[in-house]
Amino acid sequence: MADITHGTWIKDGSAVDAVYQGGVKVYGRNLSLNTSIPNSVQGNGASTVWQDVRKLNLSQNPAGLTVTFSYAVTIDKPDSGKLYMQFGNDFSPAWGMPVAVNLSTLKTGVKTNFHSTIVFPKYIGSGNFNECMIGIVQCSALVKFEDLKIEQGSVATPWSPAPEDILK
Repeated sequence: MADITHGTWIKDGSAVDAVYQGGVKVYGRNLSLNTSIPNSVQGNGASTVWQDVRKLNLSQNPAGLTVTFSYAVTIDKPDSGKLYMQFGNDFSPAWGMPVAVNLSTLKTGVKTNFHSTIVFPKYIGSGNFNECMIGIVQCSALVKFEDLKIEQGSVATPWSPAPEDILK
């Protein structure tokens, strides 16, 4: 039986961050909290609109950590803007490792899945590295962002909530 202790899955007395079935990784621990509720961002056609700050469950400075971001995006009308997910200016380079989607590649009303593998850049600040922001630029569409999963390593696995979200 698995349970959670201090933010870690425990099974048979050992920490579990991934589950393999038949030699294939089928579960990777979601490091992003509160991801079961989609975010919708309404563009204003010109400037950047930032929405929501996602909390990450990282207990230490993530510099050098390889992570895979998986997420889905849906738009309500054709648009040529971009969606960004970025981490604060306490990284080098500033705003470190943006995850970006060109909205012109999406079909209206169709949920499109994406994933990117990135290495966290150097953390140079004294603030909080456990947050990320979602924004849209030069967009007039309503953009729905959902199924966010951030997991260690370079293999994307199906969406699952963070263990902390299950056991609240």
